[in-house]
Parts: sequence; structure tokens; C-alpha cells
Amino acid sequence: MLLSKFKLSLILNGFPAKPLMFSSNKMSLELTGLIEDFVATGLLSRVELDFLESELWETLQHIDEITSLTSAPKNISKNLKLKDNSSWQLCTAAVLDAARPQKISRTEKLEKLIEKNSLL
Repeated sequence: MLLSKFKLSLILNGFPAKPLMFSSNKMSLELTGLIEDFVATGLLSRVELDFLESELWETLQHIDEITSLTSAPKNISKNLKLKDNSSWQLCTAAVLDAARPQKISRTEKLEKLIEKNSLL
């Protein structure tokens, strides 16, 4: 129910519904594009950050089903103060940590889960 309300909120605010599909190739293009935009400008809209939050949530919920992660380019990882060959998912967590800090780092949490699930 929460996810449905979230999707409806995004659609009502002008964000297309299709990129929210977890398995869609379009989603990954949107995700990577948003991260690249953040690295270039340091800014993302509330709706864009909400989208990244939903994608990270999906990753965290399904981490045990993931068999591999795609690495982001070195310049993206470096700009986000991550190790070379960090995944796009870690970059997403780093963007969210920078834009919406929390007591518990999303990046550290995801790094531990990646290590635990041998996704390095």
C-alpha cells in the first residue's frame, strides 16, 4: 500500500510511472542519469531523491536475490568518495547520504550487505 501511494505521488508530481519498475532497463538509465546529474551539480529534486530512495529500498529488500552488481565509472565513484569499481547501488546510497543524511549511513549498511552476500 505504501509503495502504491508513493508511485501515485510521483506520478501526480510529474514523474513518469514506467521508470519505477524494478526490472526495467529504463529504470537503470534513469538511476544512473540521476547519479551523474548529482555528481555534476550536487542537486536533485525531491521527486528524484524519492525515486532513488525507492530504488535503494528495493535493492535492500532483495539483496539476497541479486547475483551481481554493475560498477559505476571511476570518476563517479571517486566523486562520491567511494572505492573504484563501486556499484551503482552504492553510488545511490552515497548520493542519498549526501543529500539526506541519516544517523545510520546507507552506504555503510549496503557495503555490509554486499560483503555478507559476497557481491564484491
